[in-house]
Amino acid sequence: MKKMLMFLFAVAVMVVSIPFTTSEAAISKKVVKMLKGNWYRNSSSYHGQYAKFSSKYGRYYKPNGKLAHKVKLVSAKKKKNGYVIRVKDGKLKYRLFTHIKKGKVKYLEYSAGWTGKLGDNYSGSASFSREPLPTFTYQ
Repeated sequence: MKKMLMFLFAVAVMVVSIPFTTSEAAISKKVVKMLKGNWYRNSSSYHGQYAKFSSKYGRYYKPNGKLAHKVKLVSAKKKKNGYVIRVKDGKLKYRLFTHIKKGKVKYLEYSAGWTGKLGDNYSGSASFSREPLPTFTYQ
C-alpha cells in the first residue's frame, strides 16, 4: 500500500510539473521590443490618445497622459508579414495585426474577434500608427 501511494504521488508530481503548451506563443521579448514606444489612434475622434504595450498589457492613455483603459495581451503568432496579437478586454476579444516594413512595425490594425482573415471586422479608427494624426486648422 505504501509503495502504491508513493507511486501515485510521483505520478501526480510529474503531471503537475509538465508544462502546458498552447497553439500560440506568449508575447515574446522580440514582439515587446517591436511594440515599445507610443502608438497613436488613427481617428480624429480619438485625437491625442495613445497606447503603450508591455509583455502582458496594453495601456491606453488620454491626451493628458492619464490612463484611460488597460487590456491583456494573450498571445502573439508570427505570420508572413508580421504578427497577430490576441488581446482580451473583459469579455471582448480582438486582434492587432502588425505590418512590418524594413524591420519595423509601422501599423497595428484592429480586427474584432479572434477568428477570420485580416479585413474581417476591421476598424481603421481603432487602429494605431507610430505618428499622431496631424492637427488641422480651419480658416
